[in-house]
Amino acid sequence: MIIASRLMVIVVVCAMACAPAIDEPKSRFAPQAPGTVVDVETGLVWTSENSSRDLPWPEANTYCRTLNIGGADDWRLPTIQELHGLYDENAEQPCGDRVCGLAPSINIDTRYVWSSSTRGGASRFYLDFGFGTQLSPLIRPTLVRRVLCARGAVHALE
Repeated sequence: MIIASRLMVIVVVCAMACAPAIDEPKSRFAPQAPGTVVDVETGLVWTSENSSRDLPWPEANTYCRTLNIGGADDWRLPTIQELHGLYDENAEQPCGDRVCGLAPSINIDTRYVWSSSTRGGASRFYLDFGFGTQLSPLIRPTLVRRVLCARGAVHALE
Protein backbone atom coordinates (compact mmCIF):
# COMPACT_ATOMS: atom_id res chain seq x y z
CA MET A 1 0.00 0.00 0.00
CA ILE A 2 2.87 2.40 0.81
CA ILE A 3 4.48 1.69 -2.56
CA ALA A 4 1.20 2.37 -4.40
CA SER A 5 0.76 5.68 -2.54
CA ARG A 6 4.31 6.79 -3.35
CA LEU A 7 3.85 5.78 -6.99
CA MET A 8 0.62 7.79 -7.16
CA VAL A 9 2.37 10.84 -5.70
CA ILE A 10 5.16 10.50 -8.28
CA VAL A 11 2.64 10.20 -11.11
CA VAL A 12 0.68 13.26 -9.93
CA VAL A 13 3.84 15.35 -9.47
CA CYS A 14 5.14 14.30 -12.89
CA ALA A 15 1.79 15.03 -14.52
CA MET A 16 1.82 18.53 -13.09
CA ALA A 17 5.50 19.23 -13.77
CA CYS A 18 5.80 17.42 -17.11
CA ALA A 19 2.66 18.88 -18.70
CA PRO A 20 3.29 21.45 -21.42
CA ALA A 21 2.97 25.02 -20.22
CA ILE A 22 -0.32 26.68 -21.05
CA ASP A 23 0.17 30.22 -22.25
CA GLU A 24 -1.84 32.75 -20.29
CA PRO A 25 -3.88 34.99 -22.60
CA LYS A 26 -2.14 38.32 -23.01
CA SER A 27 -4.01 41.35 -21.80
CA ARG A 28 -5.22 43.73 -24.47
CA PHE A 29 -4.27 46.65 -22.21
CA ALA A 30 -0.86 47.49 -20.80
CA PRO A 31 -0.16 50.08 -18.12
CA GLN A 32 1.58 53.16 -19.41
CA ALA A 33 1.98 56.35 -17.34
CA PRO A 34 0.17 56.33 -13.98
CA GLY A 35 -3.57 56.64 -14.64
CA THR A 36 -3.33 55.41 -18.24
CA VAL A 37 -3.35 52.19 -20.24
CA VAL A 38 -2.48 51.53 -23.86
CA ASP A 39 -4.71 49.34 -26.01
CA VAL A 40 -2.18 47.08 -27.74
CA GLU A 41 -4.68 46.28 -30.51
CA THR A 42 -5.39 49.87 -31.55
CA GLY A 43 -2.46 51.83 -30.12
CA LEU A 44 -4.87 54.24 -28.39
CA VAL A 45 -3.96 55.40 -24.92
CA TRP A 46 -6.88 55.61 -22.47
CA THR A 47 -7.39 57.07 -19.04
CA SER A 48 -7.69 54.06 -16.76
CA GLU A 49 -10.53 55.62 -14.76
CA ASN A 50 -13.48 57.78 -15.70
CA SER A 51 -13.99 61.37 -14.58
CA SER A 52 -14.70 61.72 -10.87
CA ARG A 53 -18.23 63.00 -11.54
CA ASP A 54 -20.93 63.07 -14.20
CA LEU A 55 -20.54 65.97 -16.63
CA PRO A 56 -22.70 67.60 -19.29
CA TRP A 57 -21.19 67.13 -22.78
CA PRO A 58 -19.55 70.58 -23.14
CA GLU A 59 -17.77 70.14 -19.80
CA ALA A 60 -16.80 66.58 -20.74
CA ASN A 61 -15.18 67.87 -23.92
CA THR A 62 -13.29 70.55 -21.96
CA TYR A 63 -12.29 68.00 -19.30
CA CYS A 64 -10.46 65.86 -21.87
CA ARG A 65 -8.95 68.76 -23.80
CA THR A 66 -7.44 70.26 -20.64
CA LEU A 67 -6.34 66.97 -19.07
CA ASN A 68 -2.63 66.47 -18.42
CA ILE A 69 -1.61 62.95 -17.36
CA GLY A 70 1.86 61.49 -17.70
CA GLY A 71 3.12 64.66 -19.33
CA ALA A 72 0.64 64.30 -22.22
CA ASP A 73 -1.76 67.15 -22.95
CA ASP A 74 -3.30 65.93 -26.22
CA TRP A 75 -6.26 64.12 -24.66
CA ARG A 76 -9.69 64.19 -26.30
CA LEU A 77 -13.12 62.62 -26.09
CA PRO A 78 -13.05 59.32 -28.00
CA THR A 79 -15.29 58.65 -30.99
CA ILE A 80 -18.25 56.34 -30.46
CA GLN A 81 -16.43 53.65 -32.51
CA GLU A 82 -13.38 53.90 -30.26
CA LEU A 83 -15.56 53.61 -27.15
CA HIS A 84 -17.47 50.70 -28.64
CA GLY A 85 -14.11 49.04 -29.33
CA LEU A 86 -13.63 48.81 -25.55
CA TYR A 87 -16.94 46.99 -25.09
CA ASP A 88 -16.59 43.25 -24.48
CA GLU A 89 -19.85 41.35 -24.12
CA ASN A 90 -17.99 38.51 -22.34
CA ALA A 91 -16.47 40.75 -19.65
CA GLU A 92 -18.27 41.39 -16.39
CA GLN A 93 -16.72 44.39 -14.67
CA PRO A 94 -18.52 46.21 -11.85
CA CYS A 95 -19.58 49.74 -12.80
CA GLY A 96 -21.54 51.35 -10.03
CA ASP A 97 -24.50 49.16 -9.14
CA ARG A 98 -24.39 47.39 -12.53
CA VAL A 99 -22.14 45.04 -14.47
CA CYS A 100 -20.44 46.32 -17.60
CA GLY A 101 -18.76 44.70 -20.58
CA LEU A 102 -15.34 46.23 -20.06
CA ALA A 103 -11.85 44.89 -19.38
CA PRO A 104 -10.74 45.32 -15.74
CA SER A 105 -7.84 47.55 -16.86
CA ILE A 106 -10.30 50.44 -17.23
CA ASN A 107 -12.57 51.38 -14.33
CA ILE A 108 -15.87 53.18 -14.73
CA ASP A 109 -18.36 54.12 -12.01
CA THR A 110 -21.41 54.04 -14.24
CA ARG A 111 -22.25 52.41 -17.53
CA TYR A 112 -22.85 55.63 -19.53
CA VAL A 113 -19.79 57.32 -21.10
CA TRP A 114 -19.69 60.32 -23.49
CA SER A 115 -18.11 60.26 -26.95
CA SER A 116 -17.15 63.06 -29.34
CA SER A 117 -19.41 61.69 -32.08
CA THR A 118 -22.51 63.57 -33.18
CA ARG A 119 -25.57 62.84 -35.25
CA GLY A 120 -25.73 66.54 -36.05
CA GLY A 121 -27.20 69.53 -34.34
CA ALA A 122 -27.32 69.29 -30.57
CA SER A 123 -27.06 65.51 -30.26
CA ARG A 124 -24.03 63.62 -29.01
CA PHE A 125 -23.46 59.89 -28.76
CA TYR A 126 -22.70 58.08 -25.55
CA LEU A 127 -22.11 54.37 -24.98
CA ASP A 128 -23.99 52.16 -22.55
CA PHE A 129 -21.32 49.69 -21.35
CA GLY A 130 -24.03 47.55 -19.78
CA PHE A 131 -25.41 46.51 -23.17
CA GLY A 132 -22.96 47.91 -25.74
CA THR A 133 -25.59 50.23 -27.18
CA GLN A 134 -24.96 53.65 -28.68
CA LEU A 135 -27.42 56.40 -27.83
CA SER A 136 -27.60 59.92 -29.26
CA PRO A 137 -30.17 62.10 -27.53
CA LEU A 138 -30.34 65.86 -27.76
CA ILE A 139 -27.98 67.22 -25.14
CA ARG A 140 -29.36 69.36 -22.39
CA PRO A 141 -27.54 70.74 -19.34
CA THR A 142 -29.31 68.14 -17.21
CA LEU A 143 -27.99 65.21 -19.30
CA VAL A 144 -24.75 64.16 -17.63
CA ARG A 145 -22.45 61.20 -18.21
CA ARG A 146 -18.99 60.04 -17.13
CA VAL A 147 -15.91 60.58 -19.29
CA LEU A 148 -13.02 58.43 -20.47
CA CYS A 149 -10.36 60.30 -22.42
CA ALA A 150 -8.20 58.96 -25.24
CA ARG A 151 -5.16 60.01 -27.18
CA GLY A 152 -3.92 58.71 -30.48
CA ALA A 153 -5.21 58.48 -34.04
CA VAL A 154 -8.87 59.27 -34.68
CA HIS A 155 -10.63 56.56 -36.68
CA ALA A 156 -11.99 57.70 -40.03
CA LEU A 157 -15.57 56.52 -39.41
CA GLU A 158 -17.68 58.55 -37.02
